[in-house]
Amino acid sequence: MKMPLEELQETLEIHTNRLRVLINENLKNDGDKECDSQRICLLNRLSDFEYTVNGIQEEDLKGNE
Repeated sequence: MKMPLEELQETLEIHTNRLRVLINENLKNDGDKECDSQRICLLNRLSDFEYTVNGIQEEDLKGNE
């Protein structure tokens, strides 16, 4: 069953927030650049992911071909 756009985005946001917590709780704050810190690198990729999730349109969903 297809999930409505808003529900999909909210579900992805919940998981993204959980990933952010896991990253911040478990990785050292050992730099402010990606080349120095896996934490910063992951948080930046997570931010990119969030930006993409926010850009999902109805036409991107299955069943709207």
